[in-house]
Amino acid sequence: MSIEPGRRLDSAAELVLKVILNSPANPNGMKLFYLDDFGSASIQFSLKDQLNKLKQQGYISSYGDFARGVYFATPTEEAETYFENLKTPNLTQQSNINNSITINGPVNNNGFLSINDTIKSLSNISIRNNLDKLKEIVSDAKEDDREELKELSDEVKKLVENIQNSVYEKKPGLFTKLNKHISSYPEFYNTVIQLVGQTMLAVLGA
Repeated sequence: MSIEPGRRLDSAAELVLKVILNSPANPNGMKLFYLDDFGSASIQFSLKDQLNKLKQQGYISSYGDFARGVYFATPTEEAETYFENLKTPNLTQQSNINNSITINGPVNNNGFLSINDTIKSLSNISIRNNLDKLKEIVSDAKEDDREELKELSDEVKKLVENIQNSVYEKKPGLFTKLNKHISSYPEFYNTVIQLVGQTMLAVLGA
């Protein structure tokens, strides 16, 4: 079966679809993926537009986001065979790209509940990876900043442990201190934001 003329996706949408298809799925076929899965800044910026385009063209049935940088989408049967069908000759590249933006409807409770196990397992792996990443950033930091970043890293680790144990202790000034380093160490700041978000997802998915 070939792709009908006019159904061929543009390159950006194809890249997003490929990431979705290669992401892990829960038993209901819903895929969980991250903004960082896309190396292109332009695609990161337009990701929701690309997802909306895929939905409008029938390649995903639903999509949404849980927290900063954490997304989900449910590919259709047409999406599952899309790249295989590209191998069929006489395909026509879609010439008119829909540039309109449509706000996707809210996700129902069943959608959240059905991916709890997937969220929890993926989040736990990401939490460990990001904790290791913080250590690397601290060790590579300038000597003058290393001690303060180490203290911040320890505070964040403690916050993560508290969230995992359902102990919601206030950390006054933590994000104010983080903001001091956002220009010099943006990777440290972004990793902390992802780490806290992933920990919350893991707890909510428990």
